[in-house]
Amino acid sequence: MRELSSEIPESRELNADERALVRWLIEHTAHDAGSYLGQVDHLRVCSRCGCGCASLNFSIGDQGWPVKGAMHVVSDQDWTGPDGHEYGIFLFDHAGTLAGIDVHSLAAPTVPDRLPTVAELERTLAIRERAAQPAVAADDASHRR
Repeated sequence: MRELSSEIPESRELNADERALVRWLIEHTAHDAGSYLGQVDHLRVCSRCGCGCASLNFSIGDQGWPVKGAMHVVSDQDWTGPDGHEYGIFLFDHAGTLAGIDVHSLAAPTVPDRLPTVAELERTLAIRERAAQPAVAADDASHRR
């Protein structure tokens, strides 16, 4: 039986979809996170989660994570996958440097084994925004005089 590791070392550039996802997460947060945009083109994947989910850890060059320091959530979003299950994703930093993406299940029986696409995040955001709008009765205008 294979023992699960907390991290699987990996050393590679982010692909175009991953880089676009990180930018989207920075641009769609409740607070100003624009200061992180300058780091996006310098990010490398340094490891991935050993549980089989699609979570990634980042580094910039050979600058690893400092030994001490707390994680800080930069952006926290959720999405509905094609299977109809709800998942979450958050982008986090460590000591002011973008440090990774974590994906998790909100109500699904399994953890996501892939990152969401920007289109999935956009669709989910649009659905939630429409659901938050107050319903207007179709005949409401006829009652106004």
